[in-house]
Amino acid sequence: YDPSMTDHAVANPRDLAHLLVLLATETGQEQTIEDLAERTGFAKNTIRKYLDYLENRMLLRRQYRIGPFGQRLRKQKVFRAHIVHAGLRAALQGAVNNSGTAGDTVLTGTALMQWAHAPFAQDIHYRHSNETQLGADLVALGEPGTPPLLVGSISWHE
Repeated sequence: YDPSMTDHAVANPRDLAHLLVLLATETGQEQTIEDLAERTGFAKNTIRKYLDYLENRMLLRRQYRIGPFGQRLRKQKVFRAHIVHAGLRAALQGAVNNSGTAGDTVLTGTALMQWAHAPFAQDIHYRHSNETQLGADLVALGEPGTPPLLVGSISWHE
């Protein structure tokens, strides 16, 4: 039991652990508070508090989506949740195999952790890909109306 859990209203450490395992299973996949609440049976406020707690402990990093032209969205509803320590993710879910995109998401989480103290750390987003536009795993936004500070995609196989 961590006494600081009470600072973030973590009433039930088992519920927190349940959410952490779920997020480790789906690290790097798009999530919403509503979807997580529905799948876990927790209240939306509880999900927010638990995500804040995990992020404040640097176990998790939420990465928000930006629009197709690199603009911040007014309502940040969709995000990717990354377990930022590859060792923690492996302990919860096992080693990453060489097939699929699991390696990409682990590397993205590791990159986010490396830049956690950079001046632009809170402004690292991602752009969702679709049929007409390529996505980007890492987009560091600067001031509105200026080009991004960083744009990159991460590939486990390259």
